[in-house]
Amino acid sequence: NADSIITDPISIAGLVPYLEKRSERLLSISLIGTSFRSEELDRYRIFAERIRLLLALPETGAFAEAELSDRVDFSPLAGCLIEGTDMIVLTKSARLVTPIVRFDTGLSISLISGH
Repeated sequence: NADSIITDPISIAGLVPYLEKRSERLLSISLIGTSFRSEELDRYRIFAERIRLLLALPETGAFAEAELSDRVDFSPLAGCLIEGTDMIVLTKSARLVTPIVRFDTGLSISLISGH
């Protein structure tokens, strides 16, 4: 039995038949993407104790997380520095083959808690 699932907001719809057959709720569902609509994702709450949203881009990987709620406020992941006035500008402290330094994500800074 799986305790958690990692997927994206589009693919989770295909997992509903499996989730409905389970006798127990999952510990968590982690959804990875660039945008999330709480009203569309609310229907999956019955399948897990926790729904975790991860902001991520193919170029950068995950950089912020939030719990699914009426007002989703993302917080930076460890090793991620988020700056910007209008758009999220990302720097990752991890030693990567291609360092991510002041990368303009094109995503609104309003997604991040405290900005």
